[in-house]
Amino acid sequence: MTAHVDAAATLCGTLAIAGRACPDAAAAVWRSSSACRSGPADPKTCTIHLQTRTPLNMTEPIKSITLLRHGWSAADDERVHEGRYDSPLTDKGRGQVARLAARWVAERRMIDHLICSPLQRAHETARLLGAALNVEPHPDDAWLEHDNSPVAGLPLEEVHRRFPHADVSPPHTPPFGPGSESRAAMHRRAGAALEQLLTLPGAHVLVVAHGGILNAVMRNIVSAACPPGSGGAWFAFGDTGFTTLQYDVHHRWGILGVNDQLHLR
Repeated sequence: MTAHVDAAATLCGTLAIAGRACPDAAAAVWRSSSACRSGPADPKTCTIHLQTRTPLNMTEPIKSITLLRHGWSAADDERVHEGRYDSPLTDKGRGQVARLAARWVAERRMIDHLICSPLQRAHETARLLGAALNVEPHPDDAWLEHDNSPVAGLPLEEVHRRFPHADVSPPHTPPFGPGSESRAAMHRRAGAALEQLLTLPGAHVLVVAHGGILNAVMRNIVSAACPPGSGGAWFAFGDTGFTTLQYDVHHRWGILGVNDQLHLR
C-alpha cells in the first residue's frame, strides 16, 4: 500500500493495514502489543490494532503530548539544507506562531511542561508560545534536528550534487559522511527523548522541534522500522503544524490528530 502525503493516508498506508477501512486519523487510536513496543516490529509477534472512534478510559491517568514543528525560518527563503543550520524565524514564521498562540489561548490549552530544541527557529517558537501560555520553555539537546553538520547551510543543489545517494543511504550509514548522524542514531535518540517525556510530572507536555526528529519520534511510537534514506513511514509536520498524542497506564498511544494547521487557514 502506498503512503500518501496527507496525514490520514500516511497513518493508514504506511502501516499497511490490509483490507481494513481507514478512519479519520484524528479519531484513530493505535495500540501495539508488548512485543511491538519493545523493539522493531516483527510481523510474527507484533500486531497493530486499529480502533475507530473508541475513546480512551478517561478515569485512568493519561499524559497528553503535543509535538509541534517550528514556524517558517530564514533557511526556507534561502533554500539551503537546514538541519543543524541555526536559522532564525522570519516575520512570516513569527506571524504563524502568533496565530497558533491566539488559537490556544482561546481554547484555554493547558501546558505543564514546554520542551524545545535549542536551535533558534524552535526556541523562538517556544518562547513566543510560552509567553502567551504562561509557561517557561526548557531547551533540550535531545530534540535537535538531524545532525547534518557537513552540509548544514549549503544550497540544496550543492548538497544533492555532493551527496547524490544520501536519500537512499542505509539506516546505519551517515548520509553526509563523517560528522553527520545516521538515521538509526537519530531513531535511537528520538526513542530516548520520548521515554524522558513520559517521566515528567504533570499531564500536559508540549515539545517544539523539527520535522526530522519529530518523525523519528512518531516512528518509535508506532513501532515502524528506521527507514533507509528518506523512505519509509513519513508523518507530515508543516509550519507550526502539531500532532496530538495521549499515553495511558496500559502503555497505549492515542494519535488524536496529525499536522493540525487550522490556525493558518
